[in-house]
Amino acid sequence: MRQDELAQTSVPAAPTRPLGVDGDVLLGAIAARRELGPESDAAVVAAFLDHAGRAIDARVDQRVADHVAAGGQSGTRTEADRWRSSAVKLALGSFALAFPITGVVLSETQGSGTLLVVLIWVAIIAINLSFHRNRR
Repeated sequence: MRQDELAQTSVPAAPTRPLGVDGDVLLGAIAARRELGPESDAAVVAAFLDHAGRAIDARVDQRVADHVAAGGQSGTRTEADRWRSSAVKLALGSFALAFPITGVVLSETQGSGTLLVVLIWVAIIAINLSFHRNRR
């Protein structure tokens, strides 16, 4: 590319959130690559990426610490979260069992098992209601 073509190319704007790696580290990696030659590319890139990864980890750790210090949750689940999760699992599990059981009962009894199906659904509803009443 000629000099006048280079002058016309647009340079992407600097990221608003820098990587957190000192520019000297990148310049050092480039200089090391030039000095050591192309056969050392993998090692130079690996070393730079390791350094960049540590810088990113440090930023993430700092953000988490700032969030927790500001009163945010640290990722631990509250009792209410655990209860909601259990309620959803119970409801989904109930339906996952009730529908196949209903199908089996009705198919095996040629429709005469209606009372048994009603009893199965009443039992499932009772279990779910009992679970929800114990929460209150």
